[in-house]
Amino acid sequence: MWITFAAQLLITFIETVIVARLGADALAGVTIALSLYVASFLFSLGVVTAVTPLAATAYGKGDLEGVRNFGQQGVLVALMIATPLMVALFGAAGVFASMSAEYARFGAAAAYLTGAAPGLPLWTIYVAIRCFGIATGRVYVITGVMVAAIPIYTALAIVLTFGLGPIPKLGVFGSGLAYTLTALIIVTVTALILKYINLTPTSSILIWRPKAVRSERKEILSLGIPFAFRIVLREGVLPATTLIVAVFGADVIAAHAVASRLGEITSSIAFGISSAVNAEIGYMLGSNEHRQTRLPVLVGVALALIVSIIVSATVVVFSESIATLMLGNANAISITMALQVIPIAMLWFIVVALQAPLSGTLSAFKAAKFQLWTAAAGSWMLGIPIAYGLSRLASVPTAGAWIGLTLGELSITALFFWKVYHLISRHQLYAVTP
Repeated sequence: MWITFAAQLLITFIETVIVARLGADALAGVTIALSLYVASFLFSLGVVTAVTPLAATAYGKGDLEGVRNFGQQGVLVALMIATPLMVALFGAAGVFASMSAEYARFGAAAAYLTGAAPGLPLWTIYVAIRCFGIATGRVYVITGVMVAAIPIYTALAIVLTFGLGPIPKLGVFGSGLAYTLTALIIVTVTALILKYINLTPTSSILIWRPKAVRSERKEILSLGIPFAFRIVLREGVLPATTLIVAVFGADVIAAHAVASRLGEITSSIAFGISSAVNAEIGYMLGSNEHRQTRLPVLVGVALALIVSIIVSATVVVFSESIATLMLGNANAISITMALQVIPIAMLWFIVVALQAPLSGTLSAFKAAKFQLWTAAAGSWMLGIPIAYGLSRLASVPTAGAWIGLTLGELSITALFFWKVYHLISRHQLYAVTP
């Protein structure tokens, strides 16, 4: 699972490298635009993520019809949620365009959103299919499609951004358009694979019945919407922090973009661990193996700690090379700032990684409201205010902001540990609803 998310966010990393060649204002504009796009995508992702525990539970019970219904309704829910958000992104592009005369970075933000917004429903559909694949244990082919899309996006982005032969240079709009076209290719290829290769029961998502199954759709929405708000409240702190540091100029935004892209890519590993624990416990609940649910939690925490430390150490060692690759040699000020921020961002990643298997456990037992309110308190009532204050006090504003984010995530992780320990010690993990 983490490979899929890492591949998806690696595309964003490549995008940053390409756009940085257009200048600091272009990179700053795309970073601002992504703060809105990522928040919209995270909300859509959060809703359809509910497909995983629901379909996994049905699969554990041997209810293949229920498995298929959850998969199909997940695709419909993806369209229902992502389409209005796509329209909202077009509206935001219009607002940014009206500000472009005074600040060039807002013109770049408007151009990027115009190209990238149509891809939001497509990416959300892909996530719904992937969540269905995770629940049924048939995710490898779907993951392979995502990995294969990386060079496709890279080629499209280079050609559309800088032009080639008869294809004109489209700048940041071309980068956003490449993101949309890549999503279209991924969804199309995935659908064709499921149609012509029998991946039972994953391929059953294409066996459509005329009568809509509203009960499954209602379950996805009732479980997924709290998940979505929880994910936006936690993961949305990075886009929010971009807006906090935006007032300090293009160089600070560029340095923050480096840390954000690294944070997003590395945290995809944590999200993958969370999804794996979520699916495993969901299957165990469906098959009445309640006493075995402790093992996935322990394995997930150990794996998260080991992997996050190794990844963080590697990133810090090669931080100068990474920053130079992303920003180019011409952005010396931004690179210097980025080198001070990256170690803090990696500490943030370690905390988030430890939090992931606990979050997956709580999600499997439908403790969405606890996660929602914990994320609201830790990220937005503690982390963001501290990030705002320290960004005004620190010599490198984005470094102060990342310290605030890390403290917020520490508080959330501590509460998650307490909740899971409390449930285990009182033998409440045997119930579906804690």
